[in-house]
Amino acid sequence: MTTRTQILLKRLLMALETRDGIPLVDTILHAEVGLNIDPPVRLTEFELLIGHADSHGWLRTITNQVTGKSKYAINDAGRNAILDL
Repeated sequence: MTTRTQILLKRLLMALETRDGIPLVDTILHAEVGLNIDPPVRLTEFELLIGHADSHGWLRTITNQVTGKSKYAINDAGRNAILDL
């Protein structure tokens, strides 16, 4: 894992941590992860971050059955991962 990936993963988890369990839609989460980052976080890079965090069990994903849109929240494993990144 590159240093950039570690930084972005930590930012993703911390963005969710500050919401006290309130799920965020991907567009808002993408914007928060990408604040003041150069070069900007591309959508494909963001999707890989979500996939990585989800595959490690750090996220709670809520998918709307009608629209197919997902919202994300951090879980206890994700909170622990912040300390390890």
